Amino acid sequence: MAAPMDNEISPPISENTATASRRTVVHAREPEGNRFQRCVDFIDENLRLFRTGVTVTAALGVLLIARSIRVYQRFQSVSDIPEEFVRKNVKLYGRFIEVKEDPVHIVVRHTPILDLQKWPRKQDRDGLSGLPVHLAGLELQDGCKEYLRGRLTAQVTLRFHVLDVNKENGLDCIVDLVQWKFPFRRTSLNEELLSQGLAKVTPLPGLLDQRLQTRLTQQLLAAELRAEKKSRGVWLQEREPSRLAVAKDRLARAGAALASGVTVLGKFATLPWRAIRDLQGIWRRQRDRDS
Repeated sequence: MAAPMDNEISPPISENTATASRRTVVHAREPEGNRFQRCVDFIDENLRLFRTGVTVTAALGVLLIARSIRVYQRFQSVSDIPEEFVRKNVKLYGRFIEVKEDPVHIVVRHTPILDLQKWPRKQDRDGLSGLPVHLAGLELQDGCKEYLRGRLTAQVTLRFHVLDVNKENGLDCIVDLVQWKFPFRRTSLNEELLSQGLAKVTPLPGLLDQRLQTRLTQQLLAAELRAEKKSRGVWLQEREPSRLAVAKDRLARAGAALASGVTVLGKFATLPWRAIRDLQGIWRRQRDRDS
């Protein structure tokens, strides 16, 4: 049997096998920088896929946020408003509908952030689905109802800062009149009534935020002080009795002084006649003594 030859030729290796072997060796010795470059290349090759994923994720996040803050929902009654909104004292917008009594409050048609309903329904126009908004921190006085009816119109945009739900199942709010046209401005209806002397300050109900309560109370007290200094509305009526009493007292003193003055003047006016009468008496006594 012939011995194997030392220079025996091994079977040829295919090209694919050789290439795979080289890649394996290269990958095993590949530095970290090349791995990062391969990741970047992968992202570049699938850039559209990544953009689509980011867009879908962002859209889902926006939808979740919109759902949590009720972007599209119109609150037609107090029970529709989440308790979290009341607890966090959110600010809502709406349109004025009417002024009601017992107690005096305004009815507001809530406007959501994205109002998809262009034309209000008949029950909205009739005021059946409006929110009862009470002016928080105020004790309304006579003439307030007439003032509100003259001040508010259907075109006025109201921003009502929800503070609490009262025992009448209404919303205690700080109400602002918003003007969107230039010049943009916002007027507090609560402070306006106080500055006109049509209301007095009462404690704000249901506020858990002490800083907010302090700030709102200071603003209301400042408006009330302006009305008191200028004697407007209820402050003028309260000062009338005291002013009348002072006037009567001054008139009585003036009458007493005038009466005493007349008495003294009368004494001075009759002094010459009394002197003449005294002289006549002296002359007669002297004549009788001589005779």
